[in-house]
This record gives sequence, structure tokens and C-alpha cells, in this order.
Amino acid sequence: MTINPLPSRIAIIGTGVIGSGWAAHFLRNGMTVTAYDPAPDAETRLRQKIETVWPTLARIGLHPDARPDKLHFAPTLEAAVADAEFIQESVPERLPLKIATLTAIGAAAPPDSIIASSTSGYGMTEMAIHVRHPERCVVAHPFNPPYLMPVVEVVAGAQTSPEFHQRAVDIYRATGKQPLKLTKEIPGFVADRIMEAVWREILHMINNDMATVEEIDMSVRYGPGLRWAMMGPLTVLHLGGGEGGMAHLIHQFGPSLQSPWTFLEAPELTDELAQKVIDGCNRLTEGRPIHELEAERDDLLIRQIELLNQSRLWHLGNPHQNSQLPIANSQLTISPPPHPSTTGSAFPKPKSNPSAVRKTNAAQDAPNPQSPITNHQSPPSAFYDDTLFLQTTRPWQSGDPVEAPLRLYHTTVPHAWIDYNGHMTEAAYLAAFGYSSDEFFRFLGIDDAYRASGSSYYTVETHIHHLRECSEGAPLYVTTQILDYDTRRVHLFHTMHHGDTHERLATGEQMIVHVDMAASRSSPARPHVLEALAAIRETHQNLPTPKEVGKPMGIRKK
Repeated sequence: MTINPLPSRIAIIGTGVIGSGWAAHFLRNGMTVTAYDPAPDAETRLRQKIETVWPTLARIGLHPDARPDKLHFAPTLEAAVADAEFIQESVPERLPLKIATLTAIGAAAPPDSIIASSTSGYGMTEMAIHVRHPERCVVAHPFNPPYLMPVVEVVAGAQTSPEFHQRAVDIYRATGKQPLKLTKEIPGFVADRIMEAVWREILHMINNDMATVEEIDMSVRYGPGLRWAMMGPLTVLHLGGGEGGMAHLIHQFGPSLQSPWTFLEAPELTDELAQKVIDGCNRLTEGRPIHELEAERDDLLIRQIELLNQSRLWHLGNPHQNSQLPIANSQLTISPPPHPSTTGSAFPKPKSNPSAVRKTNAAQDAPNPQSPITNHQSPPSAFYDDTLFLQTTRPWQSGDPVEAPLRLYHTTVPHAWIDYNGHMTEAAYLAAFGYSSDEFFRFLGIDDAYRASGSSYYTVETHIHHLRECSEGAPLYVTTQILDYDTRRVHLFHTMHHGDTHERLATGEQMIVHVDMAASRSSPARPHVLEALAAIRETHQNLPTPKEVGKPMGIRKK
């Protein structure tokens, strides 16, 4: 499906947990985002949030135009929506505030812009009572965090036109979401009604001292939660009926519906009950700060979605099951210059199955004995993973400033990089430095078209120094320094740092050679590449030479 054109200018009204998550989602898709929130520290908090989650966005794949500096903050609501094509409202869940905010948006926004509300339960019919052109208003209820959770419930109001409703659905799908198009307005929509029923029962059990917060959380985490992650509750029950499926289950257990297992009505949320829930959650999370828990949650969500995307079971009944949400979105009309092992998706593919055996053409894979130089590519395997190659670097243009050193590559250490000692294996350091060189090539302006014309850089020598151990889940970034260059060769030095402590973890010294691939011999680089190299070297020439440069290997004699 092609959405022509996708909106390029997004307005975010309200920048709390959900609004900032939507901002991250649209920035990841290469769109320009203008935000507004009247809170005095809203802009600072929003920019901090984007900076924090950007490595996560990069890990699941960035549009080639995605950059944090495409985020702007407007002084007023009217300024934020003045030229917006798509507006995502995420103000607090109070009906009078929703009505007033949507009315103000409708008065200031272009008449053909789409207005979407992130409300968790109100219908658009009751919120858009004063909106100019209410036919372009929809509910778009996400799940937290919006930049990772695929589903968004897109609900029409009484005055929403079918055309605007469908266009909103199409836009969400094209940006990597799994939209549920709902035409019937019901309080709480679908998913929240199910969760509300669970929430009511939780409160009753805590209020009546039937179970603790810890017991309730563990019962779901290690019980139905595992199945719900891969199947909906009705599919779970269908399988629970054995070969007879749901028909047998209803026949067998239908009468038990009359048993008083649930309370149904919500208990009064007294101060005492609220404090019991709050204290239990603090015990449950062992006092750890929310930002740490969020980072672990995002990491697990990415791994979980990557795994589930490989299963037909997860996609049962989904007519858009091939969209591989949201890690690999094939709906975008623009594709970034791919990594050598990328296969045409607008975003990098999910991790391949570690147990899968790669089937290749033996003649294709056979090394050329007359060409000892190794082409700088990564084999498409579980270890060399497209999701770890970020493709975020914008090619240098004449006049652009140059960092000293460059900082082009960052990632989070995946499970596939951990060895039997529980630390990052030595081959993973080479992979990270290889990806760093790939980003460096992009910075020089070497893309698929450049390689297709018959030229590329090959690596001829690499020296790695392992300085510190690195564990799974650790954030990493790599700085890159040019030590020297000529028309055919570049002497590079990469330094790997821990993303939080900035400690040096490893260094990688490389000699790369520009090659005429048809002749399989060195050749001068193109003028625009040499211009970029000159600009980088001019900035880097005053950097100190790292102590590891040229250091020989050997056993010191006492």
C-alpha cells in the first residue's frame, strides 16, 4: 500500500508519557515534529526523552531522513498546528480539557489536516462538539510506549468521514503501526475494556486481602501473560478446548460462568486501597527508578516482537500479517540506502532465527583466490544483524562542520553477542567496528549507487585491543578518528565507549583501501569522497594519537 503523500509535518499537543512517545514514533519515520505543551519544563523533558530513546529507535530502524533535530517546540498551540498535516493530541484525560483543546486545534489547523486524539476512553462524538470540520477527527488510542507497541485503536466519531477515517488508518499502518479500524464508539474501546475488567478484579483481591501485589503480578507474568504475548485470549481458550476447540470448551466450562469467581463491579478506590497498591508496586520493583525499568522494558519488547514476527501464530486473523510490525516496516514508500544484507525493507529486518542454517549459492560464496582483500560486508546471519546496523548517518556536504572525533555508530549489546563467559565475545567487537566503518563510508558519501558503479572501500588490516568487559544490554557508541589518508588509503581508528559511563571498552585500528571492484585492484577515490576526507582530516589532525596505534603484539620479557 502506498500513501501518497505521507504527511511530513506532524504536530504533537501534550508532551507527557504518551505525547512524547508519539513524537519519538513520528521522528523515527523521518517526519518534522512540532510540539506544544504549556508546562514550563515541557520542552526540556521532551528533548531529554527523545535523546534517551533514540538508541532504541535506531535499533528498530530509522527512516533515512530521521534526525532528532527535526523536533521543534512551539510557543503556542496555534503556532504548533498552523501548517501541520497530522495532529496528535495527547493532553490529560479530562473531558472538558479534551473538548477545549480539540476546539482550539480545529480553529487553528488547516481544514484538511487530520486531528487524532490519544484518549483512552472518550468517544470523538463527545469530544468534537465544537471542532471546526469535525469530519477529520478520529480517536487514535495507543499503548505505551507508542514508539514500540504496534496497536493503535482508530475510532470514528458520528461526524468523522469514512475518507478521513481510512486515511488515518493508512498513515498509521505506513509508519509501522498495527491500526484497528473501529466504527462503533464504545467507552474504553476494545483493549482498555478488557484491561479494565482485569484491573477491577486486581483491586478487589488487594482490597479483600485475597492476594498481594507480588502474587497477582507473578500469576499473570508466569501464567496467562506468556500465552497472551503470542495469542489473543480467545485463541488461548480455543486451544484450551483440545481437539474440540472452543465448542468443547464452552460445553465443558460454560456452566462455570455462573459461579461467583469475579466481583464485576469496581470497588471504591479508597486512600487505604490506593496506598496498598502503591506500596506493593514499590516493593515489587525493588525501588528501581522508572527510567531503568523503561529501558529494560523497551529492550524486552523489541526482542519479543522480533521473535513473534517470525511466527504465523502471532498473526492469525490479521489481514496485514506481512507488515512485520513495528521492527521492519515495508509500507514506507522511501527506502534508505541498505546495508549489504538488507533486502528492500524501509527499515532493517528483524533478527534472523539463530538456529536457522543459511542456504547460499556455493559458487557465489566461494572466495576468489586471486583477491586476498576482504570486502567490507557482513554476512546475513543471527550474529551480523541488520537491526544492529543503524543507517542513521547523513552524508557530509561541503561546508558542514565535522566532529573531532566523529561519533557515527551506537547500539545496545544484544544477546547474540554474548559468549559462554557471559560477556561480549571478541567477534562482536569486530562486528561493531565494522558497522562503524560502514557508517563512516556513508558519511563520506559512499552509497549503493557508488558501489554499483564499481568502486568501494575494502579492509586490508585490523588491530583490536580489548580493554574492558561488556555485558548484554549495555549501551555502546563508537568514535572514529582519521589518522592519515591519501587518494587510495585511509588509516582509521575506532574507539568503543560505554554509553552511560563513557569508559573506553576497546579500540579498533583499520587500514582501508579504495578499490576498483571489476579490476580487483586499488584505485583513487572519487573527488567528493576525497573532499570529505580532507575536511575530516583537517579537523582531526590536532587530536592526540591514541596510545594503541601501531602497538605490536608480543610477550614482554622481564
